[in-house]
Amino acid sequence: MAPTRSIILIGLVALAGPWVYDKYTGFGQMFLKNTPAKLPSMNAFSSYKVLFQDTIRNCEDAVIDEDAGMALLSCDPGRDWWNTVMGTFISSHKEGEIWSYLYSQIDVEDEALLHPLGRHGFPADREFHPLGLEYEPASDTVFAVNHASSGSGIEIFKLSPTREHLLWERTFIHPKVHTPNSIAAINEHELFVTNDHYFLARNFKPFSKIETYLGLPLGEVLYVNLKTNEVRTLARLGFANGVKMLNKTTLAAASTSGPDVYIYSIDPETKSLTQKLKIRVPFAPDNISVDSNGKLLIAGHPYPPTMEVVSSTNHEYDLDNANDGRKPASERPRAAGWIKEWDGNPEGKTRDLYIGAEYGTTCTAVRDVKRKMGIITGLYEKGILVWKE
Repeated sequence: MAPTRSIILIGLVALAGPWVYDKYTGFGQMFLKNTPAKLPSMNAFSSYKVLFQDTIRNCEDAVIDEDAGMALLSCDPGRDWWNTVMGTFISSHKEGEIWSYLYSQIDVEDEALLHPLGRHGFPADREFHPLGLEYEPASDTVFAVNHASSGSGIEIFKLSPTREHLLWERTFIHPKVHTPNSIAAINEHELFVTNDHYFLARNFKPFSKIETYLGLPLGEVLYVNLKTNEVRTLARLGFANGVKMLNKTTLAAASTSGPDVYIYSIDPETKSLTQKLKIRVPFAPDNISVDSNGKLLIAGHPYPPTMEVVSSTNHEYDLDNANDGRKPASERPRAAGWIKEWDGNPEGKTRDLYIGAEYGTTCTAVRDVKRKMGIITGLYEKGILVWKE
């Protein structure tokens, strides 16, 4: 029996070895190389500025309409108390909002260019904690992942003809869409959606953490048909996060605990996915975006421990100048951010656009190629960073 057990043990080690090595060279290396003392600070911008710090904060996602010179921002100051991904469940009463930013105007710093869109017709008994955001311009449809305390779902809105408010149409909830995070619209009724975890942090917090830090491939990329209610799993990856279509036949999906971005070819008929490429990045990728030149912008978090500290303590600091006895905002912990650009070539060439803690917890970067500018959002930051190239 002893030789048999030894053979089995050797076989298990041989099978697990490549997986362990991959986790060590990827997610594990972040803990060794990206400590705050070691992390460099740089940016590739001609200029940049953090705007609207007294108006918006905790903006998770952003999408732009380059033709209109408009950005939509998914912001939630209540994230300090309620974050179903990071596992913060103190209170869900302070809600979020989708904001419109008309950055194409001459004075991009003008506060008048930024306004909340509101949610006309939205159910009064359902909270709004927006996360992933998508805009389908052909139909003026806005999709928003909502992590309400009553259950996560996808809110479907129409942008009004004046682009001044949102008209709520319905909430899509499905048992297979149990941890929605990010959305990529094929059209107004077909979507790619990521489930970031198999274990919900609100129900199985320890298992959710284990799933994250071991990089278990239990997250999903889903095909969702809003007309037929069809939901299919297309791919599995660890902590499935941002998802975007590079073009009609190519999809990119971020694995936060990879840390990788997967590139898939899309079957035009079945929408099934075939992996073409895996891009490894030196940080935990969050949301991704594609500019009009086909370049992929990858935003993320270089050192998970500091991100964990910020997510668990941000509520202790008076970020809204409420003078309510909380600690001064100037004393709050910081977590750096990292933005990379992939040029779209199969060789997987990338370059750094931003690394630093001046504007941290970076989770989305979007670019307007025509106007040579871009926007970065921070999951636990005040305002947004606007850069010029």
